[in-house]
Amino acid sequence: MPENLISKTKAVLQRMNVLPVLNNVQDHKKVMINELDVARIKKYQELYAGNPSWKIRKYTAIDGQKVVVNRKLLNMPKITAKKLSSLVFNQKAKLDVSFEGADPSKDSKAYDNPANEYVHDVLKDNRFNETFPRWLEYMFGVGGIVILPQWNDGLKINFATADSFYPISTDSSGVSEAAIVTTSTQNGKYYTLFTWYEKKVNSNGDYIVTNQLYQSTDANQVGSRVPLSTVYPDLSQSWEFNNYSRAPFIYLKPNIANNKDMASPIGIPPYANAIDTLRTLDEIYEALFQEFRMGKRRITVPESMLKRSVDPLTGKISYSVDMEEEVYKVFKYDTNSAPAKPEDITLELRQEDIISALNGVLRVYAAQIGLSPGAFTMDEDGVQTATEVISQNSETYHAKNDHETLIEEALIQLVHLIIDIGYDHKEYTDSTDIDVSVNFDDSIAQNRNENLAYYMQATGNKPLMPRLEAIRQAFNLTDDEANSYLKQLQSEEPGQGDMEDIAGGEE
Repeated sequence: MPENLISKTKAVLQRMNVLPVLNNVQDHKKVMINELDVARIKKYQELYAGNPSWKIRKYTAIDGQKVVVNRKLLNMPKITAKKLSSLVFNQKAKLDVSFEGADPSKDSKAYDNPANEYVHDVLKDNRFNETFPRWLEYMFGVGGIVILPQWNDGLKINFATADSFYPISTDSSGVSEAAIVTTSTQNGKYYTLFTWYEKKVNSNGDYIVTNQLYQSTDANQVGSRVPLSTVYPDLSQSWEFNNYSRAPFIYLKPNIANNKDMASPIGIPPYANAIDTLRTLDEIYEALFQEFRMGKRRITVPESMLKRSVDPLTGKISYSVDMEEEVYKVFKYDTNSAPAKPEDITLELRQEDIISALNGVLRVYAAQIGLSPGAFTMDEDGVQTATEVISQNSETYHAKNDHETLIEEALIQLVHLIIDIGYDHKEYTDSTDIDVSVNFDDSIAQNRNENLAYYMQATGNKPLMPRLEAIRQAFNLTDDEANSYLKQLQSEEPGQGDMEDIAGGEE
């Protein structure tokens, strides 16, 4: 393992030129994606970043001038990614590790072991619960991320964006071999690092990792190969993962079928099939701003009422009025008719109609990305996401569970890699035969009152849960912690007294 592997990856801006290099390097397998996949990833990045192809609006003004302006944008890809990220994972989510054979449901101390302690120490050192939601947002925004546990003077959990990831092969558990491409700039030159993660021939769990560095003076070209020491003096050209239970990287994508290319292993963002709707939303949103701009107060006045001056060279007449106000509009009138007077010609605003239309399209968009109608609404404060709890029979709740399935698998794989890498570097020395439990905090996504009312009615309004169990679930406690909590509550409750106290004792 390298000791100084650069942990932060940068976007591969020259992906179109990276593909030929990856597929033509000798002694390495070809990648599984093509230029169409690359173009789609670039398109998703532009949409998530708020730079769609329709951002620039062109029109011809009344004076014939060509005008180019930036359209007002809702940026729904960003809003969507943020909503889904916060819905599926938050800082209350818990990862717990037990040794194989232990039963946490029967043994309250099943999670009291060196493996669980080591995993939580690594996650805490890497601020994983704070960092992971942000990368989940990138995943929903662009279609995928890569999680890279690496040894760099300790176990570091690094991430890479979708445009840095090139799958090579897949198996039943997902992408099993891949190339990671990172870029950097130094002394006016552009460097591209290719890192291959490939299975060793005729081995079950062994991987070999190979690095190659390329240098160019053009940001849009990969350039020629140079020694690794040019930028990474401590990075090994190759090293091995031996007897690991998982691939040494994790590719995580939304739980959505890639209908753009059914043979491709890469993911697509939830809005990939709603691009036309996104454009419609932005056009309606722009119309709302245009309505206010066009609805400024305007008053027509006879030109005779305004002071004017004539340019002696051009003969052009100019009026003494602050044209920035855009209130007064000059018109000519027939002097033989009745005297003209100023008249208010301000158009009535139609913002309510436009907002109503926008909310209608937002409902369509919510359905297209798998959420319940009403997940997004537009009001005077802008686009709002639903903040109320979500019932278990809603589309949003089902979508949440669907995405959590792949996220749970990724987190389990991450924990196994943490144990394997820690064991490989003798930082963790206990058993590597572990079971992993992922407990997502569903309190933000369940309408507890609705569910409780349903089951209470079904059982004739009888108690449904022992008090100890209610405390354990409400505060996510172990059995011992919940029992201690219950005893403390009981000790603080006022006593009922005995019969002697009530009737009065002996004098």
